[in-house]
Amino acid sequence: MTAQHPTDIELRQEIIDLADAALLGELAPQQADRLYELISTGPRARQFYLEFIADSVRLQLARGQIQREAEGQAVAAPLARRASEGVSPVFSISRLALAAAVVLAIGLLAYTIWPGPATPPVVQQIPAAKIANLMDAKWAGASSQAGDTLIAGQQLLLQNGSVEITFNNQARVIVSGPVELTIVDAGACRLTTGKLT
Repeated sequence: MTAQHPTDIELRQEIIDLADAALLGELAPQQADRLYELISTGPRARQFYLEFIADSVRLQLARGQIQREAEGQAVAAPLARRASEGVSPVFSISRLALAAAVVLAIGLLAYTIWPGPATPPVVQQIPAAKIANLMDAKWAGASSQAGDTLIAGQQLLLQNGSVEITFNNQARVIVSGPVELTIVDAGACRLTTGKLT
């Protein structure tokens, strides 16, 4: 098998070998880790795994059906009598074990591939400007002082007074309240209300 990029055939065969060992109870811890790694690689690997499990269940059920048919009437009559009495037929231990293994495998697969809670992307707060000077400034929102750094997207609400802002590209503006403006980037701001010089 190619170490980095196995073909679909190689990937399917490795998954079948590992999953078969799991169903037989012969899977070593390192093999379990490898199976988990393969299933986590992408949708094709998960599809191969689920197809193998489904095929195994179908084969087990078909084997049970063939055995029941081979046993003939001797087995069917007592089961039919028990069913008519309201007693459900007894399942063989191997069928229950297989069903439990399938449920466990599907649950484990769903748990490992199900996306967890989304984490919000980290937003870099890149300085775009700074407050160079204040003249009788009274803020309506969060207050700022001379020397404070302003980032892109930051909104300033000045009730009255004047503020001098120096952008990172060396542009300078003076705003006089009442002013509502948003820092756009290192060279621009958006004035919603107020006066800018």
